[in-house]
Amino acid sequence: NYTVDAACASSLTAVDVACKELTAGTSDLVLCGGADLHNGINDYLLFSSVHALSPTGRSATFDRSADGIALGEGVGCVVLKRLADAERDGDRVYAVIDGVGSASDGRALGLTAPRPEGQRAALTRAYRNAGVSPARVGLIEAHGTGTVVGDRTELATLTEVFTAAGATPGSCAIGSVKSQIGHTKCAAGLAGLIKTALSLHHGVRPPTLHLRDPNPAWDADRSPFVFHSTAQPWPAEPAERIAGVSAFGFGGTNFHVVLRAYAQAPAAHALDQWPTELFTFRGKDAATARRAARTLLDQVESGATWRLRDYARSTARRSDSAAARGEPVKIALLADSVPELTGLLRRAVEGTESEGEGAATGRLFMAGGTGQGGND
Repeated sequence: NYTVDAACASSLTAVDVACKELTAGTSDLVLCGGADLHNGINDYLLFSSVHALSPTGRSATFDRSADGIALGEGVGCVVLKRLADAERDGDRVYAVIDGVGSASDGRALGLTAPRPEGQRAALTRAYRNAGVSPARVGLIEAHGTGTVVGDRTELATLTEVFTAAGATPGSCAIGSVKSQIGHTKCAAGLAGLIKTALSLHHGVRPPTLHLRDPNPAWDADRSPFVFHSTAQPWPAEPAERIAGVSAFGFGGTNFHVVLRAYAQAPAAHALDQWPTELFTFRGKDAATARRAARTLLDQVESGATWRLRDYARSTARRSDSAAARGEPVKIALLADSVPELTGLLRRAVEGTESEGEGAATGRLFMAGGTGQGGND
């Protein structure tokens, strides 16, 4: 066993080394960990001297009010194996690493001044090594320390790389675990990797805390990225759930890891279906939402043999797309069966219960008016 040190990029450096061990065949299984349990007075003096600490004690990653990092401590460890070996051994696979990219900032202005060139090189190499276009990525776990210069540089560089690859506006969620547990320095990259692996495994795009007014570097209309303040479902097949994780170290050592979900049979105790499914229809106004409900009703009445959960999944994907455009929920309903769903959809399409400010009857809610109300 041995250790590597690249400051705040250390644990993703370890992931890179571990992957090389596995691909070279010099190891068959690697315990890859990151640890940082050293937040002494000298650490606070160091970070204070470079004006990196947040006076509020919170990492408000990608928020306009971000004013520095909050120090954290942590230990994390993952088991890495070649995929074929894990499948042979019947292991539970949380995610698959498709590629790792690294780069140095090279000549820089100082220890804490990030350079877009180095970050761009790491991103480009990671996606080239993974054989994946950034346009397919649905989640980025950013380095995201919450420093003014760091957030702006990282967001601008990611936007440049993803836009050049053809990523559509609002197609990728972005956040940072540092908003939740602080900056764990040497362990930070692995904390982000573990969070992202669980996101891929469970099909959930996680939230980022303390984000109310996004950084000015973010363009709401054209940016490939969207921020989540609450957990959101990731309704995509495992092969289409792709994510990236970044970790950058003092002095400009940059790493980016590309992961994808693994298609694996659910655990034996998992439910095959829920007893009740939720359907939401979004739109800038009630008429738009009714048209979305009409589309589903036509599909149900066409004689398709889908199960209730299949209709719910299809509807959730369309609703997610509308949510990315900022359209609120105007119609919501709960159904236990396809026949019940059909009846509720007919009532929703007719709109007879949407007079005034809105109506909620039994298992159907319809928001009235044409405003932008109706929060999720």
